Amino acid sequence: MPKRLLHKSETIMPKDILYRYVTELITTTYKDFAIYACGGFVRDLALGIEPKDLDLVVSTNPEVFAQELSKILESNYFVLDETRNIFRITYSKSDVILHIDISELVLSIENDALTRDFTINSLYIPIDKLLFENPIEFIIDPLEGLSHLNQRKLKAVNEDIFKDDTIRLLRAVRLSEFLKFEINNQTKKQIREDSKLIQTCAPERIHDELMNIMSFDIGSMKAIKQLNDLDLLFNIIPELKLGVNENQPKEHYWDIFEHNVQTVGYFENIIHSINIDGWILDEIYWNPRLKDYFMNQNISGYTRYSVVKLACLLHDIAKPHTKTIENERIRFKGHHREGAIISEGILKNLRFSKKHVRGISTIIDHHLRPGQMSHEGQLPSDKAIYRFFRSSEDFAIDTIYLNLADYLAARGPLLEKQEWIDYVSKVNHIYLQGTKQQDDPKYDRLVNGRQLMQELGLSSGPIIGNILEEIQEEVISGKITEYEDAIQYAKVILNRETNR
Repeated sequence: MPKRLLHKSETIMPKDILYRYVTELITTTYKDFAIYACGGFVRDLALGIEPKDLDLVVSTNPEVFAQELSKILESNYFVLDETRNIFRITYSKSDVILHIDISELVLSIENDALTRDFTINSLYIPIDKLLFENPIEFIIDPLEGLSHLNQRKLKAVNEDIFKDDTIRLLRAVRLSEFLKFEINNQTKKQIREDSKLIQTCAPERIHDELMNIMSFDIGSMKAIKQLNDLDLLFNIIPELKLGVNENQPKEHYWDIFEHNVQTVGYFENIIHSINIDGWILDEIYWNPRLKDYFMNQNISGYTRYSVVKLACLLHDIAKPHTKTIENERIRFKGHHREGAIISEGILKNLRFSKKHVRGISTIIDHHLRPGQMSHEGQLPSDKAIYRFFRSSEDFAIDTIYLNLADYLAARGPLLEKQEWIDYVSKVNHIYLQGTKQQDDPKYDRLVNGRQLMQELGLSSGPIIGNILEEIQEEVISGKITEYEDAIQYAKVILNRETNR
């Protein structure tokens, strides 16, 4: 009797019709060589999780197979991993995308299993058996992967897996947190011994695994802590190490490094309304639009939520560089500006997109602003709020909620209720007034660039934009409400600039 998971009485085929269609197509078309589903596909199937991608091994030339199958599916294929001879077909239908990863079976299933990363990914099912009602009955398990699934244990196939493919070092942490599995002690020891090898990995692959970790709904902070515990984090982002044991002003509970990490966790907790005392969450303004904003808006393939979490980790990256002690008081003058510059370098080295680099550096550059836009006990002016939203471009909301997480991660257990109420009332006001300025027609521009050029007899140039912004600040402040007043004010500005 084939092995099966003790805690699963039934496992059904994935609901997505694409799996069945592709499986039936492969089964009926190819009969001259062996084809097995394997890897994460079989693992997730055994766990009762609907797999995202289809992983195949074939006892034939994998590129020829990928080329033929992609033609049948009217799709494209490409080399996913040149070193390990893995190919990917991206098949889409009705806005549903299925990745089919294809590699060559190494001699036999037993030998092939030894080339994989973890025992839980060394499971195989003959392709035709996927069409059965209960395909996990046919799992081939040469390395006790099913037993380790039951034990919720992540174990390396052998001690060379990280040398064979260094990205597996990060994948171990990502899988551990995603599946809520414990990395076994021998594998942890091996990761620490091989941790420096991650520096030889292609930066694009590090980028992908890092963002996969940031894409967790909850658990990115825990994964970051595990990366640090396994000596991986500082081999990816060495700049973070400078913050370890680096003291901060007495208002801060943690050192610089731990503060950066805690900010990630507090941001997760704010967005998902968990793991924080009710009196803290109750003060933070929230509506369903914000959940959609963070979880569904896409920036170069990743949600804002994922991108902001990386900004949280990096937001005080420059504090060690800018630290001074004046009159026995610790200061970090300009760390936000310097942090934006340092983060740009880190992100470019890891091959982040221009949008991600711009977004994260903008958030870091402006992350102090919500708390500094007015004196204590006062609300910021409408003009100050307008300037904040303008200068932080389309990342103002992201910056506001990072700022709240930053405050919580600064105070930690030292936080007092009244100070939090006072602080959040200011930040809530910034959000509400700033979004109102964007949405309320009464704040619409009274004059556009073309009208301004006609009225002032000017040609296009930077001065037009500058005048428009100054006019809009007065509109926001309620000092200008009519077109004629806007034009008159424009003439005053022009006269001032001309006579400088």
